[in-house]
Amino acid sequence: MTDIQISGFEMLSKLGQGGMATVWKARQVSLDRIVAIKILSSRMASDPGDLQRFQQESQSAAKLKHPGIVQVYDANIENGLYFFVMEFVAGYTCADWQKRVGHLAEKDVLLIADCVADALDYAWAREKLVHCDIKPDNIMIDDDGTVKVTDLGLARTISTMTAETSEDILGTPSYMAPEQAMGMPGLDCRTDMYSLGAMLYHLATGKLLFEGCEVEEVMERQIKDFVPNPRDLNPSLSKGFCRLVEVLMAKEQAGRPLDWQQVRESIKYIRKGLMPRLKLPEGMASTVLPGAPQEHLVPPLSAGSSVAAHAVSANKKRSKAPVVIIALVLACATVVVLLMQWRGGTAPRHAASVPSSKAGGGPPGDLKVVSGSSGSLYAERAQRDSDRLIAVNREKAVVAQLAALKSEADRLISQRDYDSAIRSYQEYTGEFEPETRSVRVARVEDIKRAQAEWLEGERIRVEGERVLIEKETQARVETLLDAVARSCVDGDYDSATRSLGQALGDDMLSRRADALSGLFNMLKSAAQIDDEIMGSFARQQGQQITVDLVSGTKSLLIKDASGGVVSATVSTVSNGRSGTVIASANFTLKDLSVNERIKRMGPDSQPHVSLAKGVLAYKMDSFDHARRFFSATHELLAPRLLAFVDDRQLRLGGHLMINTLRGMMGRAGLTPGAEFDPFQWVDVLQASVLSPVQADTLRQAATLFRQENRSRPGYDQVDDVVAAMISVQAARPDVSRPPATPVVLPNIVLPDDIAGLVGNPDAVMDRLLEDNRSMGSGNVEMNRDDEGRVIGVRIRSNAIGDIRALAGLRDLRSVEIRTEGGRDTAPLADISALAGMPLNTVIIEGTAVENLQPLKGLPIRTLHVPRTNVRDISQLKGMMLASVNFSGTRVYDFSALSPMPVKSFTANNSQLRDMGFMKSWQLESVDISDTRVFDLSVLSRMPLKRLIMANTQVRMLDFIKHCPIEELDISGSAVRELNPLSDIAATLQRLKIDRLPAKNYEVFRSLNLHALSLDDTDFSNLRLISHMPLVDLSLNNTPLNSLDGLDASQLSALKIEGTKVTSLQPLQNAGSLRRFYCRNTAIRNFTPIYDSGITHIVVDDPDSKTAVFKKLPNLESVNWVEWLGQ
Repeated sequence: MTDIQISGFEMLSKLGQGGMATVWKARQVSLDRIVAIKILSSRMASDPGDLQRFQQESQSAAKLKHPGIVQVYDANIENGLYFFVMEFVAGYTCADWQKRVGHLAEKDVLLIADCVADALDYAWAREKLVHCDIKPDNIMIDDDGTVKVTDLGLARTISTMTAETSEDILGTPSYMAPEQAMGMPGLDCRTDMYSLGAMLYHLATGKLLFEGCEVEEVMERQIKDFVPNPRDLNPSLSKGFCRLVEVLMAKEQAGRPLDWQQVRESIKYIRKGLMPRLKLPEGMASTVLPGAPQEHLVPPLSAGSSVAAHAVSANKKRSKAPVVIIALVLACATVVVLLMQWRGGTAPRHAASVPSSKAGGGPPGDLKVVSGSSGSLYAERAQRDSDRLIAVNREKAVVAQLAALKSEADRLISQRDYDSAIRSYQEYTGEFEPETRSVRVARVEDIKRAQAEWLEGERIRVEGERVLIEKETQARVETLLDAVARSCVDGDYDSATRSLGQALGDDMLSRRADALSGLFNMLKSAAQIDDEIMGSFARQQGQQITVDLVSGTKSLLIKDASGGVVSATVSTVSNGRSGTVIASANFTLKDLSVNERIKRMGPDSQPHVSLAKGVLAYKMDSFDHARRFFSATHELLAPRLLAFVDDRQLRLGGHLMINTLRGMMGRAGLTPGAEFDPFQWVDVLQASVLSPVQADTLRQAATLFRQENRSRPGYDQVDDVVAAMISVQAARPDVSRPPATPVVLPNIVLPDDIAGLVGNPDAVMDRLLEDNRSMGSGNVEMNRDDEGRVIGVRIRSNAIGDIRALAGLRDLRSVEIRTEGGRDTAPLADISALAGMPLNTVIIEGTAVENLQPLKGLPIRTLHVPRTNVRDISQLKGMMLASVNFSGTRVYDFSALSPMPVKSFTANNSQLRDMGFMKSWQLESVDISDTRVFDLSVLSRMPLKRLIMANTQVRMLDFIKHCPIEELDISGSAVRELNPLSDIAATLQRLKIDRLPAKNYEVFRSLNLHALSLDDTDFSNLRLISHMPLVDLSLNNTPLNSLDGLDASQLSALKIEGTKVTSLQPLQNAGSLRRFYCRNTAIRNFTPIYDSGITHIVVDDPDSKTAVFKKLPNLESVNWVEWLGQ
């Protein structure tokens, strides 16, 4: 909070502070909009005329309405504070951009220049306003890329306020025009042109003008000194660009373009690759040196120029201003003439003459005095100025030499020849060796550091490539071993052997050849296990043995064992005369019992035998035996085989537990969804209104269930539901009796016709149906407690319009009114019948209700009014709401909720824009999808479990780092970077990122999701999610062309509509799959899903696929239409 208070505004946060002003982010209460408020420093003048001047300047600024200018809404003085109210721009400044990248590309600088010139042209043409402080910090780029000029008109206003009390010169020295630096009057649009040129120089080169100098020295050098040409600092810049900067930064206003149209025309030429028409007028100087400084003599400042003249008369109050320029200006023309005399020539034709004195005689600037005044005061002055000019020219030559050395060094560095670049500086012995020594030494050190950094970078690159190859190799090995393990548990040893054989011929996998070869040999032996079993019978040829067959145990005489068939005979005693009868009893390996097969496979000490025995135990769901056998196989394969055992046991155990929980809920009168969705089941439990007997029974059953099952595999997936069952009674007060401490409710006097209904629920029902004739008794459900009192009412109807009869139910704790369809609306508008009731839950959806006044003062904890006409919620002040839903309403101001203990907030498709009002909450669930919210930092560190922010302007996910989020939906948002998801990998279970143009999905490797939706994205690499325990996966309209790599063993729902998938082979073992959507694909063969547990399927042309449907024994619906098995 801040001590600063301004009427009509809520101060939210400080955005920045400078010498002249402080900027705040605020909310304008009357319009419920976010604004920026600039509060001027207390150093302002106290003159009575301040107010009038302040408001006049502010009015001019407020008249400016241009997309490239930050709008000024208001200006005022309150409690001694001068302040402006301005448009709030959510974006970044050009200064931020430049600091981030070093220097901007020329095309970006020109785009900024054109936008700024357009805005300043508008301001000058309309209000004759001069900005006076153009710089990167005052140019902003908003969220949609629009370039905006800030503080236009305000700088002059501040100047007005400080003129009487300060010696400060308006502007920023590094971008200040010479006439500004000297405090000259009569500034016009050309002053801003100079500042624009200085800003373009900085953005394009990354160098400030006169960088490293003190403030007052910078101001002096703006008047008389020069900077290198931009191309000397950034060779990629075009000559046309440098020409524009040179002309914009002419020392005199007269040397700059006449108007902004000329500037914009020049920018247009440069962007087309042409030279601009603008040129520096002959005889005038620019702060920017020409492109080839060794071939140009910079024109001296004319003694008759406005800059020079004003140097004499500059405001004496600025005792630290650069008045030392006077001597140089007075003698400038003299120096030129002396130089020409020494060289035997005449003054150059472009040199400006000095005007004669009005008093007559020879003034100090008269050229005649120079020619005949040897030894005079003026001759001595001319000599000093001549020496100074020679020194200046030598300084420029030094700059040129350093630029040449730099150019050569840069060329060598670009070729990675750092040693030669160093020698080019160290071995320079030319004319300027002394003057360039310190710079060359520093440059050598810079190059050595750059060389060290490059060498380190190369080392990291090589190491990175090695690591990358190692990771890729390991990933391919992991994928290979996963496939081999799956083939093994399916008993398909031939496929497993074939996959490994192909891998051994892969160059990348050759480094793992030793380990893979051992596995390959084991699998080859396992593939021959049936031959070993047949061999055991062959070795018993001629023997009478006991064989355990599927049909029973028999005593057989083995005749032969070959070709997969064992020939044997069985002897039986006949009751006839023939005595013993010998009959053929041939059998195959499929006829053997599991015990017989295991007995004949061989000793467990052989890995291939353990593998074969483990597969048999796995298929029989003998999990302990499977684990013992699989552990004795191969070190690369054993962990994966054991994982299959755990998964199978988990799924089998999970199905049993889910069915048990479904029965427990059914006995309590609750109906969960057909599919096991823990979130939906928990919602059903939390929304239920149970009697004490029902709640107590359910709680005891759930407690016992937890004790018996919590150590079993698969329990974790149902624990949330069990916990919700146990807390059903604890989470709600006993609604069968009034609270121990009566709630003070408004005293309501009922109309006579309604008062007669009190205590008679049947009469209430009759009156309710009479008042709403389109409704039937099936539209109304009344829940009673053990004493027969109605404590809950549920109405689902599109015709509900009158609920006055409900006032006769004075014990109501819960009212739920909904329409029959998700988008339907009902005419109900008046809820005054609810006044004075002890309600704790009110849900009114899809109605014309607007006024919530009847709910004021009620003990409501849950208030949901989605798709209503509610606009004002100020009547709710003082209530203790915990769960609110204002979806699809017209509420703008949510501040009434601020002091409440809200844990669940839903306002999707609403007018919500700013979330500052909820900073004191401890939210667990938030849904703000389809709103204009862009800043969610207020949610940081909240115990948030569910966040739905689809179709918002939120760009960054940094705020989620310390939130235990389990469900997240960022579909259609402005988020581009998914890496922050790794911060919530431990808790995140359900993720939806439909329509998100993300490019990097590597973060998926760290996630373990149960539900994932990637519809309408470019995701196609299933290996990134193959490790996830996915139950629900949606990949509609993605570039996916194969399901290879997908672990479908746990999937309950799979959607691949609009993909390029052609084969369903990877779904052959998807035993848990119940919902499968595959329209708009090229799938023709559905054989892999025959005999699966699919209950709901969506396909193309269902009429032609009747034969497929008949192969799905559990099918319930086709394309959402009930399947009757026709």
